[in-house]
Amino acid sequence: LLLPAIDQLASVEPYRFFSGEHANEAVVLLQTEAIEPIVLRGADPAQTLAEVAERVRELTSE
Repeated sequence: LLLPAIDQLASVEPYRFFSGEHANEAVVLLQTEAIEPIVLRGADPAQTLAEVAERVRELTSE
């Protein structure tokens, strides 16, 4: 049961925080506009993440 998880350990990377003045807003945006709709409401992951990623990029590049 644990072997698949152990096999994936080599590719695990540390969490990277968003940069910039609006980093906290980016985290909230990711949680409320991507994670919640996908996990709780069955939103399309590819489309939802693409839309939110663009908004996060805009926030973190300011």
